[in-house]
Amino acid sequence: MAKRKNKKNPKLRPTKEQEGGAKHGFYALTELLKGDLDGRLSIAKKRDRLEADLIDHCGGVRNLSPPLISLIKRITHKEIIAQHAEKMALIGQFDLAEKRYLALSNSLRLDIMALQQLLASNRGRGRIPTIEEILAEYQNEKDDDN
Repeated sequence: MAKRKNKKNPKLRPTKEQEGGAKHGFYALTELLKGDLDGRLSIAKKRDRLEADLIDHCGGVRNLSPPLISLIKRITHKEIIAQHAEKMALIGQFDLAEKRYLALSNSLRLDIMALQQLLASNRGRGRIPTIEEILAEYQNEKDDDN
């Protein structure tokens, strides 16, 4: 079987993409997180745990609007990728000065700031009470009048 040459430089070995090899690292993790992950994968468990922790920290699902939940999902997605890049940097397989990591960490910082601002503005308005809370309050007022 004849080896295929690298298209850019015919003297070099074929690239991994040309050989059909698997991709690893930053790009592969980003692509993996784009699709639906099987809940049994450790990365999916880590993402779900981080997402649940953030939602609990922000007041629970009942107190969050769909845009806030979407922002939390975006933050968890970026956080998983950043953690992986930092882990790879510790073992010398990734350069943290790389532009895509710097852009990712800046984007993550801005998303967290946006989440904090939205939560602060929502706390000022208060959350919308549930029907059960309204009925309980009405019952308490009625009992106090008697």
